Amino acid sequence: MKAYSEELRRKTVDAIGRGVPKAEAAPNFGIGISTVKRYATKARRGEPLQPGKAPGKPPKIDERVGKLLEEDLKEHPFATLRERCEYVEAVSGVSASRSTMCRTIARIGSTRKKGGRSATERDEFLRAAWRLMVAAEVDPSRLVFVDEMGLHTSLAPLYGYAPKGERLCPKVPRNLKARTRRFCPR
Repeated sequence: MKAYSEELRRKTVDAIGRGVPKAEAAPNFGIGISTVKRYATKARRGEPLQPGKAPGKPPKIDERVGKLLEEDLKEHPFATLRERCEYVEAVSGVSASRSTMCRTIARIGSTRKKGGRSATERDEFLRAAWRLMVAAEVDPSRLVFVDEMGLHTSLAPLYGYAPKGERLCPKVPRNLKARTRRFCPR
């Protein structure tokens, strides 16, 4: 829960100073009676009304490490949480758990997604040009496909990180073994 603003605190103390009872000021400003009493006591003692620092430990992953992590997410979207923890520790010396890393990545704005696969060598312009060239010279009903090429996808990771609202586009290495492709007329 976020702390109440300094302006609200000041308005509450001013209302009490004008003679409004504390029990009436609390529901008027939408805060608890204990909170109104605490603000009135602070004002009477001359203490500042600004919100104090939130309790708890300082975050392990500060802005500097967050920037490193953000760049690493762009360069290596398929690294696992464990690999990211090792990377952050190697580069900055900050040891973070996988849970901490997951929360930090969520704060940055990236989410874990399953990637759609496409070959790294795939060029849509060349494919369209080939289709036009073949369509002009070859009757499609006369073609028989004996062997189709396939993609070797066993080494490609299934999941990775991408910014919210953006698609994860993994590049899959092709199996580059020699293949014979034959087009046989009927």
